[in-house]
Amino acid sequence: MDEAPDLFFYSQMSDYLSGSILGFGSNKVILDNFINSGHHRLNGIFIVQGKNTNSGTEIKDAELIDLAPTILFMMGDGIPNDMDGKILKSIFTPIFLSQNKPRYIDVTQNDAQGSLTPQEQEDIEKRLKELRYIT
Repeated sequence: MDEAPDLFFYSQMSDYLSGSILGFGSNKVILDNFINSGHHRLNGIFIVQGKNTNSGTEIKDAELIDLAPTILFMMGDGIPNDMDGKILKSIFTPIFLSQNKPRYIDVTQNDAQGSLTPQEQEDIEKRLKELRYIT
């Protein structure tokens, strides 16, 4: 957060664009939105259907980061113990939840299959630093 901008520009219903999105093509700070597709919205839709899901349930307090652990749980896969987000348990039937407990896996320990060599680990860290994902 210490590197985030002090001010975020967001227009209601994406009716306007920040002038800087177009590079040096305009000297205006705010422009009418003439590119009317592919915009992000603060709210979205998550729909799930299946024999182990509750029908007609409204999901409260769901966030985008909740989808990965929910899908991993639904598939019976292990959930990395350092993964952000929560399982959206309200979408599942009580029977499914009682028969299926979340399984968390420790991702800090490498196993023999699929583990990275020290050189591969170093290369990945170097690329992530160049992209400023890590410091």
